[in-house]
Amino acid sequence: MKDTLNRFLQLTPYFLSAAIIGALVFAWVPVLAGRSDIADILGRKIVEAGGYPDNAASVIGWTLHIAIAVAYVKVYAFLIALPGFPRDSGPRLPAGLVVAVIVGWLTTWLANPAISVAVSLLSGQGWPAELAPVYFKLGLPLWNHLGFFAIAWLVVVVVPALVQPAGQTRPAPRQATLRQARTA
Repeated sequence: MKDTLNRFLQLTPYFLSAAIIGALVFAWVPVLAGRSDIADILGRKIVEAGGYPDNAASVIGWTLHIAIAVAYVKVYAFLIALPGFPRDSGPRLPAGLVVAVIVGWLTTWLANPAISVAVSLLSGQGWPAELAPVYFKLGLPLWNHLGFFAIAWLVVVVVPALVQPAGQTRPAPRQATLRQARTA
C-alpha cells in the first residue's frame, strides 16, 4: 500500500493538470455542439433548487465541476498506481488507455444519478427521494467523458512516459523530504 501511495503522489502534478485541462474541455464541448456547458447547468439547478441568489450559479457550478474533475482524475491516477499495473511504458500506455475508456464509460453511466444527488445535497434538500436514471446511450455525454479521460491518459500516463527515462521513477516529494530530514 505504501508503494501505491508513493506512485499516486508522484502523479499529483500530472493529475491536477489533467483535471483542469479536462474540466475546461469537458465544459466547452457541449457549447461547441450548441448546448449549455455543464458548469452552467449544475449551477442553475443548485441555485433554483436551493433558492440561492442567481448570480451565485456560475461560481457554484464551476466549483462543483472542477471538484468533480479533480475527483475523476484522482480515481484514474489511483487505479494506474495500483500494484500490478504495468510500470514500463510499453504495456503501460495501452493499459492506461483501456482503464481510461472503462472509467469514462462508467462515469457516463453514473453521471445522471450523481448529479441528482449533488444538486439535492448542495441545495439543502438532503438525499433525493428518487435518483435520475443511469445513462446508457451513445451520444455527446459518453464522448465527452471518454474525451475527458483521454486527456487524463495523455497527461497522467503518456507525458510522464515521455519525460522520464524508461525504468526510472522520481521519488515522491514527501519521500525526498524525509530522506533530507534523516541526513540533516
